[in-house]
Amino acid sequence: MVTHQRGVNLVTLKYPEHERWALIRAVQPDVLVATEDTYSAEEIVDLETNHCGRVEVLRRMATISTSARLRTSYFELATVLAERLPNFVREVVTEVAGVR
Repeated sequence: MVTHQRGVNLVTLKYPEHERWALIRAVQPDVLVATEDTYSAEEIVDLETNHCGRVEVLRRMATISTSARLRTSYFELATVLAERLPNFVREVVTEVAGVR
């Protein structure tokens, strides 16, 4: 949903194992949008001073985060693949072996 907003130039995922603020330092956004529970007041000052133009803090609108929804989707996909992929591969191998 975020990628379709006018004025949004880049949307990316941040992995937990990445160094803190590495992505923000690399991108150096003009505006960093965060929810009110993401950063403390001191962290916002540090971000604005050293890593980005400004931090725009918004109230959380959803009860379930986009990241949580993505994780749920990935787990559902993994479950479906785990159930269906072995049979699919077996059928393809059988078909290919039968053609030769």
